[in-house]
Amino acid sequence: MRIAVKDNYYQRIISSPLKRCAEFSQQLSKSLNIPLQIENNFREIHFGDWEAKSVEAIWEEQQNLLSAFWDDPLNNTPPNAEKLIDFQSRVNTAFNKIRNEYDEERILVVTHGGVIRQIIATILSVPFESIQQINIDYAGLSRLNCYAENFSLAFINQRIEKN
Repeated sequence: MRIAVKDNYYQRIISSPLKRCAEFSQQLSKSLNIPLQIENNFREIHFGDWEAKSVEAIWEEQQNLLSAFWDDPLNNTPPNAEKLIDFQSRVNTAFNKIRNEYDEERILVVTHGGVIRQIIATILSVPFESIQQINIDYAGLSRLNCYAENFSLAFINQRIEKN
């Protein structure tokens, strides 16, 4: 990820509070000498009883619930998990806040795959279920451009490898 962002001129970093994003963002903020803002609403969706379990383990224990979730995630929330509609609302609220507060700045947002998918779904006006077909890699770089409040998706999952 460091390689992917090293040649870009960012004026601010906004990060999820979760460890793998926040630690990277803190280090990058210090090395680039730019402000860092932790945005609690950019944390990944909470999967409740399924949190930190492998798909295989969930399949063995709760095959019917997992199948129902895959078929219709909006109406089949995992046990004790955050509802998808609540997740969408909090991510969209945070994204709109950033758009309004920093509309003239070049911002690096460091967050998770589900959050990235939700933002992309919002700007492209596609259902969240459809956007699940897009793979978001760890440390992949996606870019949105905003001109006069109109968004365009420049790229998804750009990977820059060491030469």
